[in-house]
Amino acid sequence: MNVENYEWSFKVIIVKDKKFWISAANVTACLSVIYLHCNGVFWSFPKGITWYTSNFIETFCYWAVPVFFMISGATLLNYRERYSTKEFLQKRFTRTGIPFLFWSLVAIMFSLIVRNWPAETLRGYISGIITTRYITIYWFFISLFAVYLSIPLLSAVNKELRLKVFYYIIASAFIVQCVLPTIFALAAMPFNPELTVAAAGGYIIYILIGYAIANTDLTKRQRIIIYICSLIGWLIHFQGTTILSFSAGELVGTFKGYLNFPAVMHATGVFTAFKYLKWDTIAGRPVGKMISMVSNYTFGIYLMHFYLVLLIPEIMHFDMKSIVWRLFGPIVIFIVCGLCSYIVSRIPYIKALIGA
Repeated sequence: MNVENYEWSFKVIIVKDKKFWISAANVTACLSVIYLHCNGVFWSFPKGITWYTSNFIETFCYWAVPVFFMISGATLLNYRERYSTKEFLQKRFTRTGIPFLFWSLVAIMFSLIVRNWPAETLRGYISGIITTRYITIYWFFISLFAVYLSIPLLSAVNKELRLKVFYYIIASAFIVQCVLPTIFALAAMPFNPELTVAAAGGYIIYILIGYAIANTDLTKRQRIIIYICSLIGWLIHFQGTTILSFSAGELVGTFKGYLNFPAVMHATGVFTAFKYLKWDTIAGRPVGKMISMVSNYTFGIYLMHFYLVLLIPEIMHFDMKSIVWRLFGPIVIFIVCGLCSYIVSRIPYIKALIGA
């Protein structure tokens, strides 16, 4: 089998069988992100069964974005074993920086032509790109770039001490940055955002969790505890949002946020499950080969899919509240964008626009 290194969260090359679980996590997370984006009705706080189905989809798939960061931590923090920091930064710019700039320009054209947004000055366009105002889901790039700039520092930690250092940062950041703000919010008390773990700024906690899980041999008891905590995290997110929102008569986001403790607990359990599921039965079979192949194109799928999320319901006159759209629309979009990514990846020079 031809073996290459992972390049970034979405761009996963076929790897050794023991890393097949990361390919599976990558593909599943990509599809889950599309489910989140096709489930926009959730944010309108619908009534009746639509609320319960939309809240279920929203909270059930919420792990996807954190897991993308975890994949980066699991695959990139040991880059020094393969190449220099200069090469690392060059690869990151080639794989993600160029596609981000190109697709941001596409987003501007889409907003001007399709969405009839008014023209702006050059300053406005630059601001719109850096704030991802035109296609808001590209916020992930900015957070990812911040993580990339931190990885050379984190990877410089002595390998013998790395896990101990990372576990300390994870534990302290989880308490201070994930648990305490929510506890204070529930108690209707102001929280001082200056109380933070500087070394775990942004989404660093997920980078460290991803590395820790990938490089720790967890016992069965430890895994069971993680799974129970993951289930509790999801239940708090799902039921807590329902209780608070129904009480207020509007959507209450106290338990929302990828850095909120329910999301961290939920995503950690899901990532652990991907590592320890028995993939040997499918890794070498057609479905396993399909997963490994599709994992090469998830970056392109991510870059393209939101345009279809916006256009298909309008062109086809689909009811975006419909459970049919929210259940099957993401699968159709995933397949269409996957085929487009495959085609683009076969075109010299142009393929760089999707990080291929």
